[in-house]
Amino acid sequence: MPARKECFSPVLKEGAIWYVEWYAEVKGKRSRIRVSETDDGAELNSIADLRERRRVAEEWIFKLRKRLKPPVNDPARTVFVEALMSAVRLKSSPKKNTMDTYESNARWLCDFFKLRGWDGMLCEQVRFDHVQAYFDHLILTKKVSNTTHNSRKNNLRALFTELVQRRFLPENYLSKIAYRKEVDTIRRPMSEEEEQVLLRAIAGDRAMLFAYIVQRYLGVRPDETRHLRCGQFRLDEGMLVFPAADGKNGRNNVVTIPDGVVPALRRMDLHRWPATHFVLGTNKLRDNPTFLPRPEMIGENTLSEKFRQTFRRLHREGKLRDITGLTFYSLKDTLAVYMLDNAIDLKSAMEHFRQRDLESFQRYAKRLGVVNEKIRGLPVLFELPD
Repeated sequence: MPARKECFSPVLKEGAIWYVEWYAEVKGKRSRIRVSETDDGAELNSIADLRERRRVAEEWIFKLRKRLKPPVNDPARTVFVEALMSAVRLKSSPKKNTMDTYESNARWLCDFFKLRGWDGMLCEQVRFDHVQAYFDHLILTKKVSNTTHNSRKNNLRALFTELVQRRFLPENYLSKIAYRKEVDTIRRPMSEEEEQVLLRAIAGDRAMLFAYIVQRYLGVRPDETRHLRCGQFRLDEGMLVFPAADGKNGRNNVVTIPDGVVPALRRMDLHRWPATHFVLGTNKLRDNPTFLPRPEMIGENTLSEKFRQTFRRLHREGKLRDITGLTFYSLKDTLAVYMLDNAIDLKSAMEHFRQRDLESFQRYAKRLGVVNEKIRGLPVLFELPD
């Protein structure tokens, strides 16, 4: 297929008839223009001397190139759904999971615009009402939680900021979308008895056992668990390495692996696989029930669903009496409480969890209902009456 000719670049065409040709945008469409008469009224083909004809043509082309300039590119006249997907690329975060989140949120909004027949709408035509309609759709039709609503608002607001900065949009409409009140979800750590029941249940499940280990002893978040690659585990040195592109807070991080956990990780033979393989992999072409390392990671909700089903089954069987508040995340919560109960100082705990500062870790611990030992030891000055 021939290369697309550049607009606004006149060239001389010599043949039986000489003419100057260029391409231009006319009423939004690309058009080819051919002219043999100069601005001064000289007809090229009437000049018998070919050298003189070429000289006149080249002088004319020189003037044309000064006069023919591309029109000012107006970002506001870009198709909105195309501009939004461009904003994803403009964010350019080094963290792949962050980019995946931006792309998903942009795609969902684009899908809604297509559903409404707005996919051809230009940026200058988009109004606050169009964006509000999307969030009304999430609440009334999709019935998303307030947490999901607010999460999508935050991600789209970041993308709309890019569009405003580059004059695609006059203002960030997401700033006008109201936050919905969130209620803390019921979440709790596991007791020692519950942990023992769970461990017996997942003993033969490689994926769940791995997830249990890295959350319960290494403090790895659920979403980070599925992103873990074989090469991040340096068992001889007793550490798990998070490069800045994958680590929390966009920084290089190293997590110490307790000695008692190393043998269990060695039995998973991670060193036998390419360092870039995801520890919990999937194969879309055929079933991969053991989730052995693969170039592609498992799905976003695979692990949480496996744990949810296991908790429900153990409850039905009477092995877990109360599963209220027990989730995949409970394993990480259990580690936090366990560390504090065993007198691990706050700074060490904070560093193990890769929290930004002590205040962040204390807020996290507070949500778990960790008792403040200083308050527990507050002396009672007077004997209280019966």
